[in-house]
Amino acid sequence: MVSVDFFTVPTIRFEILYVFLVLAHERRRIVHFAVTAHPTAEWTAQQLREAFPWDSAPRYLLRDRDRIFGQDFVDQIKAMGIKQVLSAPRSPWQRAYVERLIGSLRRECLDHIVVFGERSLRRALASYVSYYNCTSSGSESCFAAGTMESRMTSQNTLPVSRRGIRLWAYGSPNDMCKTSGRRQTACEKTAVRGLDFRTQKSSGICCK
Repeated sequence: MVSVDFFTVPTIRFEILYVFLVLAHERRRIVHFAVTAHPTAEWTAQQLREAFPWDSAPRYLLRDRDRIFGQDFVDQIKAMGIKQVLSAPRSPWQRAYVERLIGSLRRECLDHIVVFGERSLRRALASYVSYYNCTSSGSESCFAAGTMESRMTSQNTLPVSRRGIRLWAYGSPNDMCKTSGRRQTACEKTAVRGLDFRTQKSSGICCK
């Protein structure tokens, strides 16, 4: 069984980006995500095909009653042999797994960065998804596969605790935030890595 949902992210130019998430329930694993400024039923159906190619479609799909899941999306679900389960109106607790994931994404990543556009948002989310899937699975093979934590561990990183959740902060003095003096989290470091140093220093976007 999987859950799908949308959430919005504002950019520095006051644009609204939509993030589509597909979460598998058995291991709380993020199967697929996508970013767009103009979501449609056709676009959402295409994302579902990309998330479950060939014969990997789940048996059930849980979603809300948002009108963005239009007829094209419903037809695609039926063509893939998936049975959709609709939550009750105004009942996000019936989709607790994906709603909690969205909250974690905001608290641990998006609340600490400034999003410039679709490209920067995809880069930040890709790093977080790699980190999230490794920590949720609890597999030691993640470190050998070259994912975020293995790369960070090889670069003099230190584990830190925040609200009972294990995060990773860069241990090098060069990675200290220029405005508050605290160390940057993994998502913050990834988000500002592609920016010019003068832009980071003048805008102070490396931390909140």
